[in-house]
Amino acid sequence: VYGQERLSREEIGNVVGFMRASAARPLTYVYQGSNPGTAASGAAIFRERCSECHGIDGEGVKAPALNNQEFLSAASNGYMMATVTLGRRGTAMPSWGYGQEGIPALSAAERQDVVAYVRSWQRIRIKF
Repeated sequence: VYGQERLSREEIGNVVGFMRASAARPLTYVYQGSNPGTAASGAAIFRERCSECHGIDGEGVKAPALNNQEFLSAASNGYMMATVTLGRRGTAMPSWGYGQEGIPALSAAERQDVVAYVRSWQRIRIKF
């Protein structure tokens, strides 16, 4: 009967074994959209420019948490790049692409690096 399938104890053990073995391997990602940025470079920029609001580890202080698996699964690199570039109207999120009073503009490469760094927190694998 459809929807009434049950796993045996052995099958459940196989699933758990697979998950444990997968967790031990280095993470690989299929990124949502291309991003030529470098996460290591983005880390320094994030600490300097973003962490006051988004937290050192993206946990969210005055602004939304970015180190959030649901957010990272839903947000494409293009979406994050647009947000960093344009800012968010009606919020304290500045435009890092054009700069604002007291906020210097970041280059396109620096913004890509920040997006790559934020994306590096993703732990859920995405398949298209």
